Amino acid sequence: MLGSEISRVLDLVLKKAEHQHELLLGDCQSPIHLTNTQEHILMVLVQKPLTNSSLAKELGLSQAAMTKATKLLSKEGLLETKRDQQDGRLVYFQLTKAGKAVAEEHAQHHERTSQALQKMVQGFSDQEQAVIARFLKELAKEME
Repeated sequence: MLGSEISRVLDLVLKKAEHQHELLLGDCQSPIHLTNTQEHILMVLVQKPLTNSSLAKELGLSQAAMTKATKLLSKEGLLETKRDQQDGRLVYFQLTKAGKAVAEEHAQHHERTSQALQKMVQGFSDQEQAVIARFLKELAKEME
C-alpha cells in the first residue's frame, strides 16, 4: 500500500518535472514564461559570460538545444552577445538587465521551494524526519 503511494507521488514528480532539470514548487513570478532550461541558462550566465558550447557543456545539453534556447532568450531581450576581442570567432552570451532580473527571480523561486519543503518537514517529529531522511537516501541509492 505505501509502495503504491510512493510510486504515485514519484509519477507526479516526473510529470511535473518532465523535460526540466529540477522540480520547483509554486509558480514562477516572472511575467516571461521560460522553460527551466532557459532559466538555468540565465542563472549560469549570472556568474560570467559563456559561449554556446561552454553553456551546453555546463548544462549537459546538446549544442543544437543550446542554440535554440539562446535564440529565444535573445529574442526576449534577456541575452546579448559579445565577440571575443582577441578571437572574433568566439561569441559570448551575457545577460541584459532584464535577463539579470529574471535570473534573480528564478533564484528566489529556488529559495521559496526550499522554504516550503522545510516548512513541510517541520511538521514531523525528529524521529519521523530521520525515517524520511533514511528513506530518501535509500531511494536515491536505488535510482543511481
